[in-house]
Amino acid sequence: MVIQKKKHYFKKIHSFKQQTINNDIILNPIHISPVHKYIGKQIQSIRIDKPKLINLTHFRTILDDGTIFITEKADGISDKISIAELYPSITTIQPIINLNSRLVFNCEKVSINNTTIHFIFGTIEFIHYLRSIHPYTKTMNCESSFNINSEHFDMYKSKETSALMNFIYDQDGNGNKNDYKLWWPKMIWTISSTELLNNYNYIKHLENDIFPTDGWILNSNTNLLKIKPNHKLTIDLLYKSNTKEFIDYECNCYQNVVLSKTYTVIDTDTIFRCYYSP
Repeated sequence: MVIQKKKHYFKKIHSFKQQTINNDIILNPIHISPVHKYIGKQIQSIRIDKPKLINLTHFRTILDDGTIFITEKADGISDKISIAELYPSITTIQPIINLNSRLVFNCEKVSINNTTIHFIFGTIEFIHYLRSIHPYTKTMNCESSFNINSEHFDMYKSKETSALMNFIYDQDGNGNKNDYKLWWPKMIWTISSTELLNNYNYIKHLENDIFPTDGWILNSNTNLLKIKPNHKLTIDLLYKSNTKEFIDYECNCYQNVVLSKTYTVIDTDTIFRCYYSP
């Protein structure tokens, strides 16, 4: 009888967690707005690996896909940046090549207090090295394992906020700051499958308020996924005027897009940003 009760308890807990994850894949677009034509051209011309929005299949796969890494998803524009453009400058090249294989980095471009910061992301070894040489992060010792209940996580939020704000404020008196690109090594952690599963819904809505974010990125051997809170879920869809279909960048077709009265007739191919709701 005790074993049966325990089985029923754990089955109930598992069902609840799975239902929480399932809710992420039943959201439908209810509102759209056109994306500026320049952004549309940028989307087509810049090839950047973008994380896929997590669904139940992805979630099951990543739990069995070796080490899982997690980092905040900056609410900005995906971009690439060359080592020659960086400030603070990086003068030792060989460690960068050893860890990143090239001198162009993936980043997210974010405006904070009218200052553009390029948040560089990459492998945990690469980011930890960058943090060890960046003047504003090299003195901070951060836990490499993600644990939302750890006091080290609270210390990270406090120290990271202070360091980033000091970095930005110190650029105000620099008359040449427009001649280079300010960069910041965005923290990355390992996260256990247990921590991810048990705290998925909490992590999904967690915002550290260090810099503008709109979710989290999970990375493993074969997966690059994003977790976003419901109120920040968006997708860019291309409306094909000849077929009258909405498609995403993987050419998936969407039938349940609701147009506002302003866009009842569309004669040209247009990229729309769609907003989701449960």
